[in-house]
Amino acid sequence: MRFYPTRFLCISFCILLLFFSVLFFFLQGRKTFLPTVERRFPVMGTVCAFRLTGEAGKSMEEMNQAADAIQDTFYKMEKLCNIFDEKSALSEINWKIKDYKIAECPGELWEIFREAGFFYSYTCGAFDVSISPLMRLWGFYRKKGVLPASSAIAETRKNTGWDKFIFDGKKRTVALRAGSLAQMDLGGIAKGYALDKAAEKAAEMGIKRGLLDLGGNLRSLPLPPQKDRKNFLIGIRDPLGGSSWVENVEMPNNMSMATSGNYERYVVINNTRYTHILDARTGYPVTGMLSVTVLTSKGIHSDALSTSIFILGEDFAEKVCKEFPSTSVLLFREEKGKIIRRGWGIFAKK
Repeated sequence: MRFYPTRFLCISFCILLLFFSVLFFFLQGRKTFLPTVERRFPVMGTVCAFRLTGEAGKSMEEMNQAADAIQDTFYKMEKLCNIFDEKSALSEINWKIKDYKIAECPGELWEIFREAGFFYSYTCGAFDVSISPLMRLWGFYRKKGVLPASSAIAETRKNTGWDKFIFDGKKRTVALRAGSLAQMDLGGIAKGYALDKAAEKAAEMGIKRGLLDLGGNLRSLPLPPQKDRKNFLIGIRDPLGGSSWVENVEMPNNMSMATSGNYERYVVINNTRYTHILDARTGYPVTGMLSVTVLTSKGIHSDALSTSIFILGEDFAEKVCKEFPSTSVLLFREEKGKIIRRGWGIFAKK
C-alpha cells in the first residue's frame, strides 16, 4: 500500500478545520448564552411583569436574587403610596393632615411630592394629586352610579388643590391649610416613580438588560435585550379599548413609557362613560381624549406627562416635546366621530 503524504496532509487539515470550527461555534454559543428570569405578580392595584437578562457567567441564583430585590422594591412602593391601605405612609399622612396636624414625610414619598408640585406648577394646576375628594365624589373609589351635582363639584374643587398644602422643605413635613379638604392620591405619578426605583435596584444588582412593566407603564434597562437584538418591540394598545395593537414601536434602551387612556378606569352614569382622569381646574372628567403615550427618560415624568397631556391636549404635547429632551408623544382623540392621531418624536409619521 502506497502512502501519499500530500493526500494525508489534506485530510488531516480538513479534520482539524472541522474540529476547530465545531469547537468555535460551541464556545460562541456558550459565550452568547445569557441567563434570563421572568416574574409576574399583582402589586399597586395592577399587575407587574418583568424580564431580566444577565451577562454571560452570571448564575441563575444571582438572577433570582436580583429578581427578588426588584420585586421587593415594587412591594415597598405599594406600602408607601397605597391610599386603600390604612397603614401605608400616604394614608397615614392623609389622616394626620385631615385633623390639621403636621405630618412627617419619608424620603421617597417626599421625592414624589416634590415632582408632583413641579407638575402642578408646570400644568398651571391641571395635574393635581390632591383631588382625592373629587375622585371620591365621582365614585371612582366606590362606584355610586349618580352624577354629582355641579354645586357639589364646585364646592369640593374650591377646597382642594396643591396650593392648600404647606410644605417645609428643611423638615420634610406637610400640613393642610385651615378649611381645606385636600387629600393626596398619587395614582397619576407613583407607578412611574416605582419603575425608576426598580431600575435603580436592577443596576445595583448588576442587571443591565431587561424590561419592567407595571400595568402598562414600561421601563427599559440600559443595554439591549440580547446582543443580537437592539431594542424591545412595544405594541401600542387600541385607543378604543380593544385587545389589539394599533401600531408597534421599538423602545430605546434606558427609557420609560407610560400611557393614559380612558379605557382602563371609568364609571358609567346614566349610560355615559366618564374617564377617571379629572381636570383639576374644572373638577370634571376629561372628554374627547382617548389615549396618550409618552416616551421619555424618567418613569415618573412619563407617568405625570401622559396624564397632563391627556388633560391639556395637543398644544401642550408640542410644548413638552420641546422642553423635555428626548421625549416622544403619541396622542389619540375623538372628534365628530373620527379618531385623530398625532405623533411627535419617534411617533411622528414619516
